[in-house]
Amino acid sequence: PQLSFVDVGGGFKVPFRPSEKRTPIKDIGRKVCEELDRHFAEERGIHGDKAVRLQLRLEPGKYIIAESGSLVVTVNTVKWNKERRIAGTDSGFNHLIRPTLYNAYHHIRNLTASCSENKQQQRERCDVVYDICGNICETGDLFATDRKMEHEIREGDVLSIDTAGAYGMTMGSVYNLRPLPAEVLIGEQRKGNKNRCELIRRRRTFDDIAADMMAASVKSRRDDDAGVCGGGTYGALASKDTASCSVM
Repeated sequence: PQLSFVDVGGGFKVPFRPSEKRTPIKDIGRKVCEELDRHFAEERGIHGDKAVRLQLRLEPGKYIIAESGSLVVTVNTVKWNKERRIAGTDSGFNHLIRPTLYNAYHHIRNLTASCSENKQQQRERCDVVYDICGNICETGDLFATDRKMEHEIREGDVLSIDTAGAYGMTMGSVYNLRPLPAEVLIGEQRKGNKNRCELIRRRRTFDDIAADMMAASVKSRRDDDAGVCGGGTYGALASKDTASCSVM
């Protein structure tokens, strides 16, 4: 009788691959409501309780935001390494860590080859396999491995790494002193006009990172002088008189 809501959680599927389908969330909502109505109708019949008004709560964060964002990168290197064709970009796993951390698939499109209005720059489709890499010199800095692309990739091409709206910038970092990218909001296209674009977060610079580090260093020294544990930039710094401070 004290139950006021039912939370079915999250985890609603979004299509990361072109062949995948989106979770039919309206159908799920309808079926869940029907089951709840049936269950509580039976309970009222047994116990003689009055009707209970319940809220159905969802946690659809990724379902709402994942497809709304793409990481746009520029190809700065195309080379062969033994039998592998590699396309290097000006981004890295510090901007989108899901492929490295979870082996997650993100569909990648060559915008320069497929969306060019200049017919001389348009390219015929040809299934070419690439490893698409970042600019951090680590084995795991990969956006895709053995990825078959519809168009040839050339230096200077712009690629779109899709479905990056969830767990993209929120899991981003300045690892290896690589600044975070800018964020641009593309508004709804109106009749007769192009899409409206607005810069909502400027691109970070090395000077920004250096200023943050200096500010954190100053705070660490103040905390150290005050005997505060945990004031370091990358770990916990104890005062000189403290010998048992755990590294965070």
